[in-house]
Order: sequence, then C-alpha cells, then structure tokens
Amino acid sequence: MPDHTLSARIRRLEGLPEDDPARLVAQVRAVLPRAVVPADRARLLLLELAGLLRLGGGGHERVLAELTELVELSGDRIVQARFHTLAARAALDRGVVQETLVRLVRGRQALDAVPEPGRPGVLILREQAAVYSLAGFHDQAALTAELATRMAERAGLNPRRYVAAWVLTRRALALDHAGDPAGCAAALRDIAALRGVLPQEQPFVEYAGLRLAALGEGTADGTVRADGSYLTALGEACRAIAQGDGPAALRWLEPLDPAACPVGPAEVPRLRALAHAAAGDERRAREADRQVAAQITGPARALPGLLLEGVTATLEQDELRRDLEHTTGEAHTDALTGLPNRRHLDRYLAGARGGHGVLCVADLDGFKGVNDRHGHPVGDLVLQQVGRILTGGLRAGDYLARYGGDEFVLVLPGTELSEAERVAGRLSDTMAGYEWAGLVPGTPVALSYGLARYDANRPPDEALRVADAAMLRAKDSAARIRRPPVAVRTFADVLDEAIERRSLSLEQLQGMLMAEDVAVTLGMLSRWRRGLAAPRSSHTTRAVAVLEKVLGEPPGTLAGLLALRAGLGRYRRRPDPVPFEQVLEKHEVVGRLLRELGLPGLPLNPAVEWLSVHDVYELDAAGAESLLRVTHVGRARAAVDRYRVMFAVEDLASRSPQVKGLRGCHTGRVLLDEPSGVMLAELLLDAPLARGEVMMAEYSVAMAPGGASEYRGHRGFAVGGAQFVAEVHFHPDAVPVRCFEFTQPTLDSPIRVVREVPIGRDHTALMAVGRVDPGDWGLFWEWD
Repeated sequence: MPDHTLSARIRRLEGLPEDDPARLVAQVRAVLPRAVVPADRARLLLLELAGLLRLGGGGHERVLAELTELVELSGDRIVQARFHTLAARAALDRGVVQETLVRLVRGRQALDAVPEPGRPGVLILREQAAVYSLAGFHDQAALTAELATRMAERAGLNPRRYVAAWVLTRRALALDHAGDPAGCAAALRDIAALRGVLPQEQPFVEYAGLRLAALGEGTADGTVRADGSYLTALGEACRAIAQGDGPAALRWLEPLDPAACPVGPAEVPRLRALAHAAAGDERRAREADRQVAAQITGPARALPGLLLEGVTATLEQDELRRDLEHTTGEAHTDALTGLPNRRHLDRYLAGARGGHGVLCVADLDGFKGVNDRHGHPVGDLVLQQVGRILTGGLRAGDYLARYGGDEFVLVLPGTELSEAERVAGRLSDTMAGYEWAGLVPGTPVALSYGLARYDANRPPDEALRVADAAMLRAKDSAARIRRPPVAVRTFADVLDEAIERRSLSLEQLQGMLMAEDVAVTLGMLSRWRRGLAAPRSSHTTRAVAVLEKVLGEPPGTLAGLLALRAGLGRYRRRPDPVPFEQVLEKHEVVGRLLRELGLPGLPLNPAVEWLSVHDVYELDAAGAESLLRVTHVGRARAAVDRYRVMFAVEDLASRSPQVKGLRGCHTGRVLLDEPSGVMLAELLLDAPLARGEVMMAEYSVAMAPGGASEYRGHRGFAVGGAQFVAEVHFHPDAVPVRCFEFTQPTLDSPIRVVREVPIGRDHTALMAVGRVDPGDWGLFWEWD
C-alpha cells in the first residue's frame, strides 16, 4: 500500500531490518530529495549513514558533514544521541580513538537528557556498546549493554530481546586472551545460560557454551546454528578441543583469517594454543599464545578507562564553561584563570547538599615571592598555569574553582577520603614537578592542601571551613620545615648578567659569535640565557670559550659553571631542537638547505594537509634516542609526489642519522649541516597523489649509539588540526621514574603539563591528542 506522507515513509524505512544495508541506502536516497524539514532530513540521513557504515568502504563524509548542521537545528535529543553514536563508529573506522570516545560520551549525554527514551534509547545504547567493544573498551561495552537491558525493562519491553550477547562474548574472551581463564569461564557461564535473545545474538550464546567446554567446563553437545559461518568453524574447533582431538580442531582453524574473526583477532591463535595443548605439543601451544599476546599488546589495560575518564572530564568542563558563558545577571567566571569563581562555588555547594564527597582547599606556597621578585603580571601567569595544571588532573565529575587570591577549591563528589588524598597528592606532585624555572626562575611554586568530607551530617559549607583550617595547618607545617634556598650562580645567571652589562641584544651577540666562526641560533641563545638549556655537545661547548671572549669575561667564568648546571635540574637534559618556523628568517643554514631542495621557505609541504602524525621513539640503555619511526597521514591540496621533513640532531656527525622510507615512500635527498645539527630529508611517494587524495607514509630515522640521554620526545606544529600520537619505548635498563604529556604554544611561553602519563609494564609511554593547536606537543620524563 503506498505511503501518503513523508513521515510515514520515514517510519517504514526506520523499521527495515538491518541485514540489507544496500537496500536501505538505495531507498533512503530515493526519498531524500522530498525532505526539506530539518528534522525529517536528519532522520533520513541518519538511516543513510547507518547503512553506509554497515556496508563499509567509506563514502559517508558528505552525510556526516550535512548531519553536523542538521542535528543541532532539529533540537531532538534522540536524533543527537543517534548521530554522535554513528559518528563514533565512523571515527573508529578512521582509527581516531579519542574522537570515538568524545562522540560516545556526547551521545550518552544527549540520551541522558531524555526523560523516557523508550525503544530508540535502548537501540542507541546497544549500538554504543558495540562501538565500545570494537574499540577494545570491553568493560565499558558490557556496562553499556547492561544499561540497555535495564532501559528496555523500564520501557515495558522484553529485556531478553535486547541482550547484546555478541558484546558480552567479546568481553568474556578478552579476559581469556589477557590471561584470566577463570574470569572468562565465569562470564561464559552467564552468557550460555541466556534464553530468548534475538536470532542474530543466538549464535554467540551457543558459542559461549562450546567455548566453555574448550576451557574444560561443561559439555560440547551443542552447536552454533549458523551454517557455513565463521562462528560455526570456531564452535566446531572448540568441540574438538573439548574432546581432546587437537588435530581436528587445527583443521577447522586452518582456513580462518584472524583479522575477520567476529569475536576478536586474538581468538583464533588462542584456540590454536588450546588445540596444540590438547595434542600434547607444548612448544607450539606456547608459540600460539605468544601470537595472542602480540594481538593484544599495546597500551596498559588501564589506558582505556583513563582515556574515557579524561574525555568525560574535558566534556564536563566544556559544558560547565558554556553554562557560565550563558549565565546572566551575575559574573560566575574568574576572569584570570577562566575557572568558576567564589560566587559560582557557593551556588555549586548549595546544590551539593544532601550528597557526599570530599572538599579540598589548596593554597600556593611561594607565591608571595613570585610577586615580590617578578611582579604581579608574572604572578598572574603563574595563577593561570596553576589553573591549567589542576584542571588537567581532574577526574570525570570533579569540580574546580578559584576561591580567591592564590587559593583554589576542588570538589570530589562521591569520593572517600583515602581516594581524595591520592588525587590531591598527585596534583601536589605535578605542581612540584613543573618546570617553574622557565617562568619564574629562583621562585619555585608548591601546593599545600587540606581535605574534609561532606555528607548529610556535615554540609558542604561547613566542610569548606574544616578543609580551609586543615590547609592552614599544612601550610604552617611546611613553612616550619622549609629551609632558605642556597644561592647558586648558574651558567644562565652569569650569561644574562654579562649580556646586560654590555647592553647587547641577542642578535648582536649572535653576530659577534659568527665573526669568530661560531654559529649558534637565536633560539638556542635565548634558552641558554633563560636557563632552559645549557651547552652540552662538542660544538656548543666550543662556543662557550668564544662567548667568554666576546663578552670580556675571564676564561673559565662560564665554562666552569656547566658541570654545576647539570646537577640543578630534575632531568638529564640536552638542548631543545630549534623550532624552525620561528628562526627561518634569521637562520642562514635552514634557508640554504631549503633552497637546495627548491623551496623558497616554509612551510615544508604546502601541498599537503596533515590529518594524523604518529611518532614512535626507541631509547637505548643509556637513555639516548636510537630510532624514530614516523607515520604521516595527509590529504593532497594539489598534485604531489614527495614531502619533506626536518630535524635538529645534536652531535650530528657522530650520531650518523639514517633516514629510510618504510611504507608508502622511499628516501630521496638528505641534506645535513653538521655545525648546526640541521637535517633536511626528502621522501618520495611510491604513488603520486592527485588533489584530494589521501596518503599514508612511514619512515624511520636510525641513530648511531653514543648520544646524550634524552629527556623528552616532541613535535612542533606550525598549523593545528592534525591528530597526534606519540609513543616512547624505554629500554628495560633505563626506565624513568615519571612521565608527563605537555604542550608549549610558542617558543617563549611556559611549558604546560597536561597530565601524568603511566609507563606500562612493557616500558612504554603513550599520549594521543585528537586535534592539536599550533605549538610543541609531546612527552617529557624524569630520570631520577
């Protein structure tokens, strides 16, 4: 019977089964030209996007772009939740994990704003559970699937029909793959006992029973009723393992591609390990288990939860700031730090009555010395940096406000005192570890804090007074044990005094050095003067003697302080690489190398828009960089057949860097300038790109041994917008005590610590930024 209204046609399309996405996309595209109302068009585009994602192969960028505008116009929270969920799946297909998490959290927030979501909300939660599972966040996937069944029950639906057995099975098997067969067996027992699930979920229930038998529990009487399917083959392999017939199990597994496994790529090698063990071949069983480990090797298991919590905290802070911007009448934002102010804190605490948690009042130690020595404008910069450090340490649901002066208040809802002590201690350690010498030399800043619990018996305003008193006691105790700092004249102090005494600019000093055949960049001279770096290499230490000569200082005045400088910092340091974008106009070496490659200047790659950069650093037992692997993903703005990369390498001659194309490119010309340490390499693409095409290229830079200990790995971005991932693989004999993610917007701005990064059991630290702003981004670490 023909449809008489567009709405009825859309409802009919929304009721089509999911097993024929090509048909769905075709029918949606036939109806789409008639949809002019934003709400109707958004519903149709969501159906088209869902179908395209199920088909795979891309082609959904246009739909996503149009939906981004329509979804907000519709004002329908269910539509918004559905859109963010599908956009999360699209981001996952592109490999952008952080955007995936952001989209999932936004989708959940939109859904939470709907009082009674009903069946549409249940379906959205099921889809979110699937995306979490595919992304490897199995615990969050299982939790979301459980929420879907509860929502179905509240809506009067049969909850059994909405159980995500596929998601639960993947989570159970992930436990076995990670070395927890007992936990896996317990979860599989629950899945095998399910009844009344949807037909597409039933094979996973049946597989759970057979997989349980392969672990030595239950019987292998059942079968996976999906003829000719991948899951059927896995089930028959499990049956053979349970019956002790290892060779038969291996025959079932032989044709299977692990990458196509619906329950995870590690399942096939895990079953092979069990099959070899059943056949009595322990050596091959161990080899297969090593393949399992290779499939799941990566970030620490806690990283997914940390990423999710960090994304949630960021979104909540953004939501809070948007709320503050729209508040009328009274000002609730601290103009200096951008944090909520005391007035907003009072309102927040009034709303917290009846709940429980912990209040933390924090005050800066040493801040008066900053104002006295450096002035109030610099003191304002310190307060802004403190706000960024504290914000970076927030968990999901935490609240931070500036109480006044140098005092901040942190509210930790639903938290016990023991956990609050750990959170506050971590923030205090981060403050102490920040490199304040770059912003306020000689006046380090620390944190004193006091904690108090609030609950039904102690309201938040009373807890605030108790926490403030505890902070004052902690501050008084710290003042009694603090010793006056020992005045030490550093290399930076003497160099700065000598430059001031002769009234020289850095440009003039650089010219005087060049007249003596010594080339030092303005950026490096600035860092020496501010104490952010010191001469270390054979080339730069030779420059020190010339500095003493041109500044009129007695021989040894500066050189004698270099050994002393090495013991003052928290890190074993080396001079920072020169940010080329800022010194090109004054750095003759860079300009000459660029001209040799036929470039008039920066940017290095004007025809390429970088979408993603992935750096992997490998350090040797001495803490020196031995290998750098870089993967670039970029879109061509015009026809392009090559791209260029530039580095600054200390002791260039002795380190002998070797650039090698690994994937999608091969090495072209490599230009070196040993005195300055500048290296410029050209990478030729294996397949030239036309405008709009996307390329992925990977190359490596190998270093000869003997370099100085590194203290950070970072990359400068002249233009923002790209995704950036950095990994550092430390040698087992040289693992730092702590590691931090940082950013530095400009050469002269202070480094901002984003968060402390855990170093995994495989001695690896990892950071990921969904969209960088211009500036330096990377990791730094403390050796001792």
